[in-house]
Amino acid sequence: MSEEQPQIMTWVRALLKDKGIEEYQDPVADMGLEFLTRYLSELIGDIIIFSEHAQNVQPTLNDVKMAIKMRHRTTTSTSKDQLRERVNACNTAKLPRNFVASVELPKPQDDNYTLLQRNYRVKTNDDFDDEDEEIDKNINTELPVLPPSM
Repeated sequence: MSEEQPQIMTWVRALLKDKGIEEYQDPVADMGLEFLTRYLSELIGDIIIFSEHAQNVQPTLNDVKMAIKMRHRTTTSTSKDQLRERVNACNTAKLPRNFVASVELPKPQDDNYTLLQRNYRVKTNDDFDDEDEEIDKNINTELPVLPPSM
């Protein structure tokens, strides 16, 4: 891996390795990172809401515990028995004989045109300064000259 990775991506890869997953495609780690950041941002939002409701200046440990409990209740998975029942109910219906011919699947897109590419890049202060200079160049500082009135 020649490109630099953010620290959080290193943690995601370490988590996969810790769970015994040694070989995986690169998008797996990217999806794990996306899930982690989405979950954490929602969790932090809940913590802030609980803290404001309790009229605390800063979030407390109780706010964090309550947000995790609330989030855990909404993310519990269905049991294996329920999944088997659903799958068996789905699999009892037979597909028509010409099903494959009637379905037109989209062709996979070239990797250059997908949103699944890695684009890690941390902006530095120099990058922001360069953008400000470009904006300043595009702004016309001269006032327009009005024609003389008759």
